[in-house]
Amino acid sequence: MLYRKRGSTWALTEARAESVERSADSFALSSSRIQREGDSLLVHLDERTAPWGRPLRGRVRIDIEHGAPGPYRLDQAGDHHWWPIGARASAEVELDTPAVRFRGSAYHDCNFGQVPLEQTFESWNWSRANVGGDVYILYDVQEHDAAGAPLGLRLRPEGVEALSTNVAARLPRGFWGMEGSTRAHGQTQVIRTLEDTPFYTRSLLQTSFDGQDCVAMHESLSMTKFVKPWVQFLLPFRIRRGWRA
Repeated sequence: MLYRKRGSTWALTEARAESVERSADSFALSSSRIQREGDSLLVHLDERTAPWGRPLRGRVRIDIEHGAPGPYRLDQAGDHHWWPIGARASAEVELDTPAVRFRGSAYHDCNFGQVPLEQTFESWNWSRANVGGDVYILYDVQEHDAAGAPLGLRLRPEGVEALSTNVAARLPRGFWGMEGSTRAHGQTQVIRTLEDTPFYTRSLLQTSFDGQDCVAMHESLSMTKFVKPWVQFLLPFRIRRGWRA
């Protein structure tokens, strides 16, 4: 997703199995690929945007500074895990189409599991904020059959610490009625809503941790709404399926 004042650019492709290639240091999906070089990731993009199919091509270099040494379990059964590999990183973006160049802070993680997300979770709220050289991450999940324990982390260059999670504060409802919440050490307000869909919202928040004001990236996801037939009907307008660049 590329956010600009003149509008956003969205590309999400579900490719055929035969167009996926994997090795220890690379991953290719259709014409796009990721390569690992030491503590850096080189991303070569060759995509088409949704819904109009405009090209999105270029390169992104992500240099990882620090993160967690291993994954964290998200649910009580242990079917889903999350790993903030590069909780703090930097990125250099060079896109040919559209013509965009910039550098800035970055973040890299991965999720993996044994069963579909909607089978385990009703919803989750996640946020990340850079404060100095540290990264504060909150992961608040709600399972179908259990009350999930909020996961709070303070990731520092010298290690990872548990972060106290205060009582959740409600965020304003989205246009489609999506509800969200967050946990922080001070008053929180929405600066800008980046995505507002029937089952997912992404926003920039003004918040604070340990007495320091900061801006956090926040997302809310409702798997209960995701599986609704009318939401599934709308997905192809945002996702390109079975397409090869």
